[in-house]
Amino acid sequence: NIYTNTELHRALATFLLTMGGFLAYHGLSGSGWVNRRNKEITEGGTYELSLFLTRKTLGFLFLGLIPAIIFFVGYGYPGYSAHTLNIPSSFRWLIYTGICLLILVMVYFPARKQEFHERIPEMRLDRWNMARFGILVGGWAVYLFAYEFLFRELLLFTWVEALGIIPAIVLNTI
Repeated sequence: NIYTNTELHRALATFLLTMGGFLAYHGLSGSGWVNRRNKEITEGGTYELSLFLTRKTLGFLFLGLIPAIIFFVGYGYPGYSAHTLNIPSSFRWLIYTGICLLILVMVYFPARKQEFHERIPEMRLDRWNMARFGILVGGWAVYLFAYEFLFRELLLFTWVEALGIIPAIVLNTI
C-alpha cells in the first residue's frame, strides 16, 4: 500500500530532497547575484578563484549537507542491509556494459562541441601554483563528495529498497 510503505516514503523524500537541492544549487551558483558578489569582494585575478570556491561550497551545502541533515532528522541514517544490491549474476555484466556504453555516448557528443571547451577548465587562471592547484583539487573533492552522497547514498539506495535495483538505476540515471 502506498500510504503505509515506509521504503517508498523514504524514497520519495530523497527524490524531493535531490530535486530541491539540485534546483537550489543551480539556481544560486549560476545567478547574477553570486557573480556580482564575487566581483565585489575580489581583486584582479582572484575573481575566478572566489567564484569557483563559492560554487563548490554551494554544491556541498545544497547537494550534500542540507539534504543529509533533513533526511537524517526525518528518517535516521539509512543503514542499508547487505542484500540491498544483490544483483543476479546474469544481469550484472549486462548492467555494467549498458552503463559504460551510456556513459561513453553521453560524454562523446558534448565533448565535440566548442561551448564544452569554453567551460573547461572552470578556473582560467593566468598563474598556477601549488596553493591554487590544492584549492582546485579540494574544491572538486568537497563538491563531488556531496554530489555522490546525494545521488548514490541517498537517492539510489533508498529507491533500491523501495522498488528494486533496475528502477532505481533508471531513476538515478535520468
